[in-house]
Amino acid sequence: MATKNTGRSDLGTKQRLSQHDRDVLEAALKTGASRREVMRWLMAAGMTLGAAGVVFGSARKAIAETPKRGGALRFAWDVHGPSDTLDPIAIFTSLDFARARMHYNGLCRFQEDLTVGPELATEWSSNSDATEWTFRLRDGVEWHDGGRFTADDVIYSMNRHLGQDSTSRAKSQVAGISEWVKVDNGTVKAVLAQPNAELPIVLGMFHFKIVKDGTTDF
Repeated sequence: MATKNTGRSDLGTKQRLSQHDRDVLEAALKTGASRREVMRWLMAAGMTLGAAGVVFGSARKAIAETPKRGGALRFAWDVHGPSDTLDPIAIFTSLDFARARMHYNGLCRFQEDLTVGPELATEWSSNSDATEWTFRLRDGVEWHDGGRFTADDVIYSMNRHLGQDSTSRAKSQVAGISEWVKVDNGTVKAVLAQPNAELPIVLGMFHFKIVKDGTTDF
């Protein structure tokens, strides 16, 4: 019974450590404070040896789990073969979808709640009958080679889905679009043959990623 009471006391002491104190503790560990130094500080603050050890261990674990930029990721996939592609209009397998998401961006994207949010387009609007959609593009975006992302990239990418000769696997989804028009370097407009109130949702699909104007070597 005495051991159980001591454990409750230690837990209570741990819970009384303020957020500020926890932040100070983690900062000290990140700057090289030793276990002995941290334990001495916690015990001076009134913790028992056992509680100090628990708090120290939790702080070390929290630091270890903090995301860090860089590094390499290796993973295996159950679908792989000669049909693999990085061309977004031709992707077909779940592996292609995953790679496309890592390499490209779309005008819109599905968010965690499955609503459509902005990506390369910061905002969009339609006319009264949803036969014209205007997309305002994100400023300051650069390609991997340092080139500037502009409306020309969007027009080129979207035109790859149009027409009978298109090899796009998703061309049926945008068959109602008559043309894409460049309004200016930061604005494009989709002109439709019939109303489509869900065009931003369609453009959030994997196949409608944007590639650099003129890209053919996927």
